[in-house]
Amino acid sequence: FTYEWLVDNQTQTETTNMFAGPFIVGTIIACRATPSDGKDDGNVGEDAATVSNTAPVVDSVTLSPSTVYTNDTITATAVFSDDDSTQTVSGTYAWHVIDFQTGTDTEVQTGSDNTLSGVSYFNRDDEVYVVLTPNDGIEDGPAMTSNGVFVANSAPSSPTVSLSPTPANMGQDSLVCAVDVASADDDADTVVYTYRWTDPDGQAAQTTGNSPNLSDTLAANMATQGLWTCQVTASDGSLSASPVS
Repeated sequence: FTYEWLVDNQTQTETTNMFAGPFIVGTIIACRATPSDGKDDGNVGEDAATVSNTAPVVDSVTLSPSTVYTNDTITATAVFSDDDSTQTVSGTYAWHVIDFQTGTDTEVQTGSDNTLSGVSYFNRDDEVYVVLTPNDGIEDGPAMTSNGVFVANSAPSSPTVSLSPTPANMGQDSLVCAVDVASADDDADTVVYTYRWTDPDGQAAQTTGNSPNLSDTLAANMATQGLWTCQVTASDGSLSASPVS
């Protein structure tokens, strides 16, 4: 037998009974085989096949950052592959959030966006993951589900504080340590304050812990002469802000 190969009716250089790719999706590959007994050729036989599309594949999908807080943005980084090297692969990202209180799994966003904003879609203690489906412009490939990331607790911000009156009259004026600008908490947790008073010798004089109040008072009869300091620490019950004085 002798062989002739054609791609979209164009004769190729290959003359064996094997024709190796790569081939372009949609092209027609034909083979003509001519038999011979050494004296005469027989009738030509021909068959053809159309090159089918190979579905794309998600090789990997990872979420970052690894530690996520309520107002962060999570980014999915994907690696695709496709045997049809002339095609461009894109992905559909279906973002899911598992509510920590109810255990409910909700698809909150789907489309080409590989990011998800916590400002709109997730809160403390939720779990977030993405289901990624690749597409090469012709068909979808198998979906891949990422690992989940857990949303960590956010510490409250530090307050702005002041101490008054200044100067104060010893034995007459009580000292008031006031939170002028309250702490903010991204998780909307209740914030409480710990007030620590230090006397002019640097010794602890009074501590008021886990107070919901925006001020604390040191009685006039405790306020000896010299420089007094009030340190305030905000807490959401789990995490504390940096103390301010």
